[in-house]
Amino acid sequence: MVAIPVLFGAVFVVWPLLAVFQRSLGGTDLDRVVEIATRSATRSVLWFTVWQAAVSVAATLAVGLPVAHALARYSFRGRGALRALVVVPFVLPTVVVASAFSELFARVGLSARSVTAIVAAHVFFNVAVVVRVVGGVLGAPHRRPPPAAPPPRPRPGAPGGEPGRGARARAAAPPHTAQRPPATEPPH
Repeated sequence: MVAIPVLFGAVFVVWPLLAVFQRSLGGTDLDRVVEIATRSATRSVLWFTVWQAAVSVAATLAVGLPVAHALARYSFRGRGALRALVVVPFVLPTVVVASAFSELFARVGLSARSVTAIVAAHVFFNVAVVVRVVGGVLGAPHRRPPPAAPPPRPRPGAPGGEPGRGARARAAAPPHTAQRPPATEPPH
């Protein structure tokens, strides 16, 4: 049963990715890969990607964590509307969102290709993920392990039991129920 998904992944994911890498790198020669990876343009693109992603994550958390906390812990007027507003990125097609962002940034005089636009788009899409994931954790009842069962209480009169309790219990019991060694039958 594992062979079918593995075959599917190999044919429809791995093979196309390898073909894209081969075409984009101009072959499979390792020297060519190293040469492209060490170019200043490649390093510049990688650096931009890393710092922009870090800024996007920080901005997403700065917006998403307070919203997740409010939705998970408080009841307030408009809570349902806020929850619906947060999931809008999952409902709207990406092209519609991109068009809306382009129009919005054009109206305020920013380029839709600026770092601000990229970070704003990331925040818009990822706040919903933060709210859903973190809000689910914050809203769940705190799960504590059940308390351990108390240790069994020793029988009255047993070693470690209450001092004097066993003697009182034996003295108060009728003679036929007093603790005695079990009777054994004589061997036949």
